[in-house]
Amino acid sequence: ADCGPWSRICALPALYKGLLYDADARAQAYALMDEPTVDELAALRADVAERGYRGRYRGKEIQGLCVQLVDIAKAGLARIGARDVDGADETKYLKSLVDSAAKGETFAERLLRHYRERWGGDLSKLWDEVEFFHEDETAELVHGP
Repeated sequence: ADCGPWSRICALPALYKGLLYDADARAQAYALMDEPTVDELAALRADVAERGYRGRYRGKEIQGLCVQLVDIAKAGLARIGARDVDGADETKYLKSLVDSAAKGETFAERLLRHYRERWGGDLSKLWDEVEFFHEDETAELVHGP
């Protein structure tokens, strides 16, 4: 969530703000894991680094937990209610995470898929297609999903 295009760079602080700055969101997020042990968290961290949303926690893939976590953060940001000059709240910064969690595909997995399928193994296409700075904070790729 914290690397890549503008939409990803903004997503992580928005996620943390939505979860940590709102008491209801903090309580809901904590309840999702049901008191994990240090060993469980270490194992999950290692598994997620390798398998993304297919990582497992207590025998189940974590994609569903991730969807719930992003929804909790979104509700937290909405309750906080910070707005920009156009009146939009900060939930807009979570769009890339909402989409990613719903699809069950990390941004890295998405780039690898494009590398193999659409770019024909040509890594230089990355620089043509990834929108690192774009007026639309939610855009990630120049040419669609």
